[in-house]
Amino acid sequence: MANDSQSPFLKTTLIISLVLMTAGLVMAFTIIMLRFKSLAVVSEDILLAIMAMLLIGSGIALVSFANGLRAKLMLETAKATEQVSSDGLQSLRKSLLDAIRARIASITLEPSASLSSSAPSQTLNPIFKDSSGTELQPEKDTLGLSWKSDHPEFVNVDKNGLVTRVAAGTAKITVTFRNTTSTPCEVTAN
Repeated sequence: MANDSQSPFLKTTLIISLVLMTAGLVMAFTIIMLRFKSLAVVSEDILLAIMAMLLIGSGIALVSFANGLRAKLMLETAKATEQVSSDGLQSLRKSLLDAIRARIASITLEPSASLSSSAPSQTLNPIFKDSSGTELQPEKDTLGLSWKSDHPEFVNVDKNGLVTRVAAGTAKITVTFRNTTSTPCEVTAN
């Protein structure tokens, strides 16, 4: 819907168009009715018919213009609302992550894990604790955790904490949320 400052303009345009179309239709109807009484067509009749058609056409053009303007205003309003919503969501997400970060005192991983050719991958699950040692359960998908393997040539880790055997060897895997890094998990790939 158009905003309130353009709404009176649109209403006025529509009213003028309706008046023009009505005047054109009345004029055309009058010409037709008068001509039924006398069958001779004179040049004034043709001129009046042209004027009637122009009035109707002007009314239709104004309606089209008003509808186009209304559609454009609605599109601009939708784009502005979408931008505000997107900015608001990003700001809300940042505030939420800051609040979670303020509560997290430590992140720990299991001290060790093993991979083999028969079980080449495993998902590591970080444990988040606050300063009193109480375990927290934040949505891990929304945190934007950063996983790292110190030896990706032996054990690789993806963005979800899935460790995968690459070759025989050992790697230490850590996960970081903002500036807090976990204790390492030593993963042995046989």
